[in-house]
Amino acid sequence: MKPAVSIVVPVYNVEAYLEKCLDSLVNQSFNNYEVIIVNDGSTDKSKEIAQRYEDKYSNVVLIDQKNKGLGGARNTGIEAVKGEYILFVDSDDYIHPDTLKLAYDEANKKQADIVVFGFTIISESGEIIKVERGFESTNGSLNENRELLMCSPIACNKLIKKEIFIASGVRFPDRAWYEDLRTIPKLYLHAQTFGFVDKPLYFYLKRKGSITNALKTDRLIEIVDAVEDLLNYYKEQGAYEQYKDELEFIAVYHAFYLGSVRVAQINYKHPLMLELKQYITQKVPNYMHQKYLYRLGKSRQIVLKLLNKQHYATISLLLKIKGM
Repeated sequence: MKPAVSIVVPVYNVEAYLEKCLDSLVNQSFNNYEVIIVNDGSTDKSKEIAQRYEDKYSNVVLIDQKNKGLGGARNTGIEAVKGEYILFVDSDDYIHPDTLKLAYDEANKKQADIVVFGFTIISESGEIIKVERGFESTNGSLNENRELLMCSPIACNKLIKKEIFIASGVRFPDRAWYEDLRTIPKLYLHAQTFGFVDKPLYFYLKRKGSITNALKTDRLIEIVDAVEDLLNYYKEQGAYEQYKDELEFIAVYHAFYLGSVRVAQINYKHPLMLELKQYITQKVPNYMHQKYLYRLGKSRQIVLKLLNKQHYATISLLLKIKGM
């Protein structure tokens, strides 16, 4: 029987987390699904752990490949899946036991191409850092669901019809940072109907030291490449003017605000701080009056004002005090 859902799990050197992830996948309250594990050239015991699950469970398939990065591993999974819908799960995260049931039921109910649900960010000690509700959809296309463009673009809290990938030709980039931002919002243009499950079904593990390696600071400029990639795609599809306000918010929030905050957390004196400001000044000249800035909330708006005035030392101090 053809599976209704295919879960794609890219795996790279996550032996400490993989069993918890895979346990959550094989113990779903939903029956008609497969799990595609893509071992992306792991050098630890991840492959051996994944192999045990393939040996034990008939609906688990292990694919072994040379390292292609997260995007490349996901693309391998897309080509291999047999299900009508795809769910991406990162191998250090896990999902609620009812994830597939609730998401697939919503997909059937709405005849949705994409179903969005909430997610919880947790620390390695199990402490809840933040709960994101996701997105409350209405019937119809992206034009009726514009807010989705300004919600988190992560791939893992979305059940996506495989046909969307096939028809659009959209794939994740190989070996690039911010691969979700470069990919998921593109798919929205090709979806006819969206669904929503008002429950945090995905658990995202925030691992220590994930952005504190100063050697990677220079790569943070790739956020600009990601935003440009997305904006250019909307222009190519003839949809830029229709969604200009939402896309400009993406540029302000991701390229300027988040990009600058990440750099400031590592080294507020880094020249990337000025580069990001120069970019947003050119891309969205009136960015301090952008239509959707209210979505940032008061604390982020304060940081944005400080970024605008180039008070980088103050921002760095605030980030340390508030843990923003």
